[in-house]
Amino acid sequence: MRAGGDAPVFANVRRLVIAHFALGLASVLVVWGRPGGFAPHFRFQGRGFALLVIINVFLAWIPYLVSGAYSSDLLPERSPRATIAFISIAVGVAVIAACLNLNLFGMYEFPPPWLVSIGVTIALIAAARLCAAIWRRDEPDWDSGL
Repeated sequence: MRAGGDAPVFANVRRLVIAHFALGLASVLVVWGRPGGFAPHFRFQGRGFALLVIINVFLAWIPYLVSGAYSSDLLPERSPRATIAFISIAVGVAVIAACLNLNLFGMYEFPPPWLVSIGVTIALIAAARLCAAIWRRDEPDWDSGL
């Protein structure tokens, strides 16, 4: 066992939690700033407006909740490089998702928030798997009998 024990594991978990929280919060702000995303809400009163708020917040947070749970189980035992690489990829995915949601690419028909949310979830899970495949465990598993 390394000198320092489980400190790298906790540091990796902390990095992942902070990154997912920050990206999820930014995603909520982007979804609410989406062109045409806030104006239609004025037509709804009471429960309709509350339901739209809940759906928008859910669509913004769900990719980062799913990815946070998945990557926190997969990446902490790997090299810190795996965590840093994953966070870098996650930031890039979040920037592209923000550009899609805010229609910064200038598309005539830009994708709905639910489609962007699904794409972000798939991209983040694929990035976590890729980083875990590239950077294996730092230490051999001595309990496996090898």
